[in-house]
Amino acid sequence: MMVPLSLAHLGIERYGIWVTISSLLTWLSIADLGLANGITNVLSTAYASDSRDRARQYISTAFWMLVGLTVLLIMVLLPLVSLIDWTMIFRVQTPNAAQETPHAVMLALLITVLGLPLSVVEKALNANQEGHWANLWQLFTTGASLFGLMAVITMHGGMPSMVLGMSGSVLLVRVVSAVWLFGRHKPWLRPTWRDFDRSAASQLLSVGSGFFVLQLVVLVLMQSDNLIIARFLGSSEVPAYSVTFRLFSYVVSIQQIILTPLWPAYAEAAARNDWPWVTRTFKKVFVLSMTCFAAIVLVLIFTARDIVYAWTNGAILPPMDIVILMSVWSLMSLWGNTFAILQNALGRIRIQTVAGVCMAIINITLSIILVQQIGVVGVIGATVISYASISLWIAPLDTFRTLRMLSAQRRSPS
Repeated sequence: MMVPLSLAHLGIERYGIWVTISSLLTWLSIADLGLANGITNVLSTAYASDSRDRARQYISTAFWMLVGLTVLLIMVLLPLVSLIDWTMIFRVQTPNAAQETPHAVMLALLITVLGLPLSVVEKALNANQEGHWANLWQLFTTGASLFGLMAVITMHGGMPSMVLGMSGSVLLVRVVSAVWLFGRHKPWLRPTWRDFDRSAASQLLSVGSGFFVLQLVVLVLMQSDNLIIARFLGSSEVPAYSVTFRLFSYVVSIQQIILTPLWPAYAEAAARNDWPWVTRTFKKVFVLSMTCFAAIVLVLIFTARDIVYAWTNGAILPPMDIVILMSVWSLMSLWGNTFAILQNALGRIRIQTVAGVCMAIINITLSIILVQQIGVVGVIGATVISYASISLWIAPLDTFRTLRMLSAQRRSPS
C-alpha cells in the first residue's frame, strides 16, 4: 500500500530520493557494531541454562552500550553529515527536491540513531523463541508507518514530513514495545545500570564483531544498488529498480520471517548437544523452504511486470531482463538464507565473513563498472555474479561439513 501512495504523492524523482534515503538508513543499522545480532546467540545460551540473572546482564550490557553509541553518533556523525552536499550525491534535478533533501536526510538519520538501543527488544523475544510477539510488534510498526504516511499525504507534506510521519511513528511503537517487554511481559529482564557487566560486554563485542562485518557485507549486497544508481544515473532511475526489487524481496522476507525463529532454536539445541534434532530439522526446512518459495519466484518471472505496472498505477513497467536477473537473485537468496540461519546459530561467522567480503568487493566493483556501461541492469547483474561465484557453493559445503563434524563428536566416546 505504501509504494503506490508514496509514489503518487512524491513523484518519480522525490520517490527515488526517498528510497535512496531508506537505503542509507539501513546502512546506519551497522552502527550497533553487531551487538543486536550478537544478543541472540548469548541469550539463547543463557535461556538454555535457565539463567535469568545472566540473561538480564546481557540485555543490560547491550542496552547501555547501544545508548553510548547513540550519544556518540549524535555528537559526531550528525554534524559531519550536515556538511555533505546531498543534492549532488543523489543528483537531484528539481528545486523543490533539492530544498527538501538535506532536511529529510538529517531527520531520518536522527530518528534512526535514537532507535538503536530499542533493537534489543526484538532480539530478546527471538532469543527466547517468542518470534510471534516480535512479528506482532513488527505488524504494529508497519501499521503506524502507514498511518503516518496517510497523515502526511492528507496534509500535503513533503519529504521531511514523510520522514517524521513514517519513521517517527515506528520509533514511537518501538518505545511502547520496550515498555511492554520490560514493564509487563518480562520485568525481570529490564535493563539496569547495576547489571552492566564487563565480561558480558567483552563477550558481546567478541560475538558481535563477526556479525558487524557480516552485516556490512549484507548491506553492500542488498542496499548499495539504489545508492549506486542514484549516484551514476540519477535518482529518477531508482524507482523502477527499487519497486521491482521490493516485489522479489517480499518472497525472501517471508522466508526470513519463517526461518528466523529457528536461529535461537538451533542455538539452544546446540547448547544442549542435540545434534540429531538440528540435522533433522535443517534438512526438512531446507526442502520445504526451497520447494515452496522457488515456486513463487518462478511464477513471478511471468507476472512481475504486470504486477509492478498495476502496483504503481501505470507509472513503472520494469524491463524483462531486470525481472529475470532479480528472479535469479531471489532463488540464490532463498538458498543462502537457509544455510545462513544455521551458520549464525552455530557461530560459523568467520567463514561467512570471509566469503561475504570477497562477494562485496566483486559486487561493488562490477556494479560501478557495469552501471556506466549497460545501465540499471548492470547493478543486479553484478549482484548475481558475485553471489554465484562464492557464497552459492561455500555456504552449503561449510554447513554440511560442520554438521558431520559435530555429530561425529557427539557419537565419539568422551
